[in-house]
Amino acid sequence: GLSTRMAASASGSKGNEFWSVPEGQGSGVGPPGSSSGGETSAVTFSTVDEALSAPEARMFQHRALLALFIANACDATEVLSFGYVLSTYQSGSDGSELSSAQEQLLTAAVYSGMLVGGLGSGVLSDWVGRRPCLLAALCLNLVAAVLSALAPNTLSLIAFRMLAGVGVGASVPSVFTMSAELFPSVVRGEWMTVVASAWMFGSIFTAAVAWVLLGVSGASWRGFALACA
Repeated sequence: GLSTRMAASASGSKGNEFWSVPEGQGSGVGPPGSSSGGETSAVTFSTVDEALSAPEARMFQHRALLALFIANACDATEVLSFGYVLSTYQSGSDGSELSSAQEQLLTAAVYSGMLVGGLGSGVLSDWVGRRPCLLAALCLNLVAAVLSALAPNTLSLIAFRMLAGVGVGASVPSVFTMSAELFPSVVRGEWMTVVASAWMFGSIFTAAVAWVLLGVSGASWRGFALACA
């Protein structure tokens, strides 16, 4: 991807030269020698921000903005949906209410997982890359959310919620680090605000789904949890 080539080129640059892009080629973003056409004239970037501001990078950045917005909204849905689940969840086959200790454990499970995921993801993403770490975290969110909806008892539900928290905690640092690394300084603050606002979008989406499924349709908490997965 563009960000990988930028980082590799920046770490291996000499003097003030960053890397060159064949002039007039919209898809020719890459380090010297990676020409995709026959043109030899080139534009040289002296800083990372110049490369990020290049027209050739704009399409990639728009796609990255959309992807990071969706990722942050998914994290919000995963965290906030369980508040609605607790309002209808019943423990055991007899339909008994949750005890105070069970409620506290279910509430704390996702945040405990987020602490673990957040602490570990920074080092991991520096080692394997932001994008693979983010994709793995989102996949973990999906798997844990589905398993939570299928949990046979309260103990397994607590475990699956903690697993979901690990995924959320691992994805949030990657989302905002990538926002800072991929967007040019002239729009970085504005676009990072857009990414951050996705949390509110996810909150509204979760409330709307809860109103339709739990309120209007009278669906079970399992159906709601699957819909939010």
